[in-house]
Amino acid sequence: MAGFPGGRYLGQERWWQKEGDDLGRALWAVASGLETDQSFRKNRARESLSLYEGRRLRGLHAGAYTLEAQYQEYDLNVTRSAVDTVVAEIAGRQKPMPKFQTSGGDWKTQRRAKKLEKFVVGVLHQKQGKYLNAWQLMIDVFQDAAIWGVGVAKVLFCDGRVVIERHWDHELFVDPVEARYGDPQNLFHIYLMERDKARYAFALDPSLKLSKERRAELCDIIDHADDVDPEIYGNEPRVAKMIKIVEGWRLRHPDGTPGKHAFAIYNKVLYEEEYDRDAFPFVRVTWEADRMGWHGKGLVECGEAIHRELNTNATRMQERFRLCGSKRTFVEEGSVDMEDLQANDAEVIIEYKMGRQPPQETVPKPIAEAELVWMNDVFQKFFEITGVSQMRASARKEPGVTAGVAIRTLNDMQTARFSIKAHAYEDSFVELAGRIIQACREAAQTEKVTIRWDGEIDWKDVDVPENTFDITIAPASSLPNDPAGRLQMAQELYSSGIIGVETFKQLLGWPDLEREMNNQTAQSRYIEKVLEIMLDPEDGMAMAPDPYLMNKPHALMQAAQAYFEGLYNDAPEEVLQRVRDYMDQLDQLIAAAMMPPPMPGAGMGAGPSGAPSQGPVPLAPGDGAPPLPAGHEGMRPAVAA
Repeated sequence: MAGFPGGRYLGQERWWQKEGDDLGRALWAVASGLETDQSFRKNRARESLSLYEGRRLRGLHAGAYTLEAQYQEYDLNVTRSAVDTVVAEIAGRQKPMPKFQTSGGDWKTQRRAKKLEKFVVGVLHQKQGKYLNAWQLMIDVFQDAAIWGVGVAKVLFCDGRVVIERHWDHELFVDPVEARYGDPQNLFHIYLMERDKARYAFALDPSLKLSKERRAELCDIIDHADDVDPEIYGNEPRVAKMIKIVEGWRLRHPDGTPGKHAFAIYNKVLYEEEYDRDAFPFVRVTWEADRMGWHGKGLVECGEAIHRELNTNATRMQERFRLCGSKRTFVEEGSVDMEDLQANDAEVIIEYKMGRQPPQETVPKPIAEAELVWMNDVFQKFFEITGVSQMRASARKEPGVTAGVAIRTLNDMQTARFSIKAHAYEDSFVELAGRIIQACREAAQTEKVTIRWDGEIDWKDVDVPENTFDITIAPASSLPNDPAGRLQMAQELYSSGIIGVETFKQLLGWPDLEREMNNQTAQSRYIEKVLEIMLDPEDGMAMAPDPYLMNKPHALMQAAQAYFEGLYNDAPEEVLQRVRDYMDQLDQLIAAAMMPPPMPGAGMGAGPSGAPSQGPVPLAPGDGAPPLPAGHEGMRPAVAA
């Protein structure tokens, strides 16, 4: 390492091979050195955030909003308009769902993968801090990507549940040499933690297997750690006391040798463990990736030069309006009484001396016509360069564009420009599902991992080997995102017979239809649950159809689809037989419902041979038909005795 820039790097080349305080010193030195060398990244992030917020921020902390923010007197915040428009169009209007597909697995593996999909979706629906679910959190992560270039979500298992946290890219550091191809093997996260929270997380948590002496030692280390930079909090006493934490990861070696995961604070190690993953516990959404390296460039930075030019000219024009916006009156000296000119009555008659020039009023033109043209050109250039539809940003329709196809064409132009960003947002949920699985698999080695989603799902019932499934995303809707566009296109598909009425309702995607759709699809969801029980190769059981099903033919169609799916995927014979029995019973119920009611006195006359007819005889289970639910045996179709 001789000659490497910065003597502080000496001895750090294999930080993950050290232990104890040697590990703490090495980890702290590496991370702090990278933070110092890459301080420009924080400055760049502050500038981008200032442009988006429309006020000058002196730091990347919440206190900068209230204590140090300097609002501009006049700000055409086209940056915020563009960012909010794109976020609403891409992330705000879709809900990516991870889908699990097995590759060559048997029926048992396929059913477990189906349950695993349900488990992951249940995790995504959990509340995460201030966010109602993971989709809300990921919208903010995508917005961070538009502002800073990269949005970050961290996935960990804590306090018996999967926790997804939003973090900042300027808190993550990698060696730029190692990361030049975008695949670093070492990652360092430098962040602030409240002192009492750190005491519990690293020393006082009862689940930690630490001696009494080690707990006391860790508490002492945390208690004596310096507070963060006083510029953030000022000199007054504060409720919270924040300290700096360094968390580092070294990925698993290709030969299978585990890497390292450790926490350090001021040259002291707080926690260390082996790290047996080939990916960091972060999900990163990148707006525009740098051609070299691990970081990216956001929409804010792409339009920064035009934003500043636009507002510089706007501020200059504003000042000229102040100086030249009032009228000017020119009078010949001594020609009028000045008090008459200052009168403010409804009508003022002013006498001027004979032979003198009368007063002349003029209103100066503060702005030239060319300047207004330039301003409009710069304004439009911003949206052209960033690719954001000015029509969407201003929530208006282009003049003269009235046909639905034409409007959709304009929308598609923006959609095509941002298709890569939309795919990046969808792919982030593939990564998110993978991080959730990794966190749960590790936690399940020492504790019970469950999720409550349509019942309790135990991890041991859904764990599938990594090499037996692939994670995909349900394709995002290709329909227009605006309600009017979706309605028109859905109507076109329905009128042409391509889709049915149920699909038509689902394609609309209107929030106020959700409850109505839940009511109308209650039976379908119930049948799906029944089929899941019957198709389970381990705990499956035979089920009888509920005789009060409102749409029995649709239920029969669902069962038939599940049956042929199982047949195609080589489901066990006992599983297929359960579905066959269910379909047979449904068929019997349908046939019984279609029979006309018996006429009064029917069955009492003579039969064809002259003998009294005994009437219809219901089929018994012994006749080859599956049994019906108790109390409904008489609903079978009858045959002649």
